[in-house]
Amino acid sequence: MRLIVIFLLLVLSAGCAKFPGQSNSYSAFGDEALNVARVVADRLSEVYPPARTTLYIAAQEGGIDEFNSLLGECCMHLGFTVVHDPQHGAVRVLYLLDMIQGSNPLRAYVYVETDKLKLARSFNPVNFTLAANYTEQAEMDE
Repeated sequence: MRLIVIFLLLVLSAGCAKFPGQSNSYSAFGDEALNVARVVADRLSEVYPPARTTLYIAAQEGGIDEFNSLLGECCMHLGFTVVHDPQHGAVRVLYLLDMIQGSNPLRAYVYVETDKLKLARSFNPVNFTLAANYTEQAEMDE
């Protein structure tokens, strides 16, 4: 438990930085980022029933429009309804993409939070290869 708390503190305390080869607007995500979006969408589908769930995907400050679009497309492919404005009954999916400062090799992370799920997953920001380890807290419906 202590390891999870320490990891989350490190992840959440990382400063804002740009991804390698990208401007400060985080533009020009390649198809490689689709892998990260798929993992997030798949995990959401394990917690929420896609055919009966509407998602409102919202980036934290400094969000990345391209990733927002990729995540929305992946969720719709799984059967979720995705809206672009908050609606009554929609599950708010808040995410953050950021660099892990001082990491060697270079690492970034995606943090996703809903009312039932908290997920942090690191990846290589150059080719978007996911790390094997992640932290998660989920509340499953019975």
